[in-house]
Amino acid sequence: MPENIDAGTLFQGGVDGSESSLAPLTAYVLISLLEGNLTQDVQVIANAVACITTATTSSSTYIKALTAYALSLAGDSSAAATLISDVYNSLTSGIPGLSQALTVEAAAYLLLAMLNESPGSYAAWALDITKLISTYHNGQGGFVSTQDTVVALQSFAAFSEAFPPTGTDLTISVTAGSQSFEIVINSEKGLVLQTSYITGDPPLDVTVSSSGSGCALVTVTHKYNVYEEPESSAFAMSVKTVRDWCSSVSSLQICASYTNEDSVSNMAVMEVDLQTGYSADEDHLRGLVAQEIIKRYEDSDGVVFLYLESVGGSEICVSFRIRRDHEVEDIAPGTVTLYDYYTPEFRLTQSFENEDPVIQGEECPSTAVTIVIDDFTNF
Repeated sequence: MPENIDAGTLFQGGVDGSESSLAPLTAYVLISLLEGNLTQDVQVIANAVACITTATTSSSTYIKALTAYALSLAGDSSAAATLISDVYNSLTSGIPGLSQALTVEAAAYLLLAMLNESPGSYAAWALDITKLISTYHNGQGGFVSTQDTVVALQSFAAFSEAFPPTGTDLTISVTAGSQSFEIVINSEKGLVLQTSYITGDPPLDVTVSSSGSGCALVTVTHKYNVYEEPESSAFAMSVKTVRDWCSSVSSLQICASYTNEDSVSNMAVMEVDLQTGYSADEDHLRGLVAQEIIKRYEDSDGVVFLYLESVGGSEICVSFRIRRDHEVEDIAPGTVTLYDYYTPEFRLTQSFENEDPVIQGEECPSTAVTIVIDDFTNF
């Protein structure tokens, strides 16, 4: 690689540790070139194929799935077939050794590889993997994270193209307690999302049956609240507020570190749900971006999202000002949730309370000194 080219950094939970080499990144690039029909430089393609072929012996299930699809696109059916069999056995055994997001993405790459090779030969396996991916489908239409959702939808589109619906005429019958209804799916409604709501107090026995011909995906979504989310040990975090004397302005400080053996997370998100009546100082948030403490932020209706390139083993702290805009009685605590963007199950949540800016029983001085702080990281 020429010295004047900045190679950048690859953040992907399936490509870490000893396998953080050029091979997985080469597979990503090779897939992009081949899907875009950018194959004019035959030698470049040949070198890329050689690179990824020699790096799959001890690779993870995810990297093998990625490589299988790349080799299939490149026309190396023999090498692709070996990896397809290996990945299929790993995923269907129930012990792929991957996070939920990477399991979905690996299964999607496997499905794409099988369909690119021979849809007819892999029809039974393709249906198994399609069902596996469907088990991770959430109630909002996606899967686990943004990236695996994109690849999963691509694989579903390829499956639909390989096995196009013909003469679909299905009646889905649903019974839940004393409630029952039917959903009709035919050629006119094949691409229409049909939703019905189940009423009644749980627990309910829900029975789904079908008649007719065709293939459809039926998802039963049960939404509920929990007092505390299950926490991951991947992160350590502390949250505290620093009160400005006799002012409606305080500072919220969040310190975090990554504790897993792979030493650094993917892109991480701090989701800050402020207490009712409080808002974040936009100028201060922009300052955090300018100083490259965070990559970007979003502020929406009292919830602030802070995006960090990664979180490592050494503690990193982010501080920003919050302002009390309205007096609210019996205010509930705010929360900070830290999670890995590509492995959302790696998450940790902590609550915080902002102290009353005026200490009870003490009076504010009649004069005040205004201090202008230029360093957005220290208060």
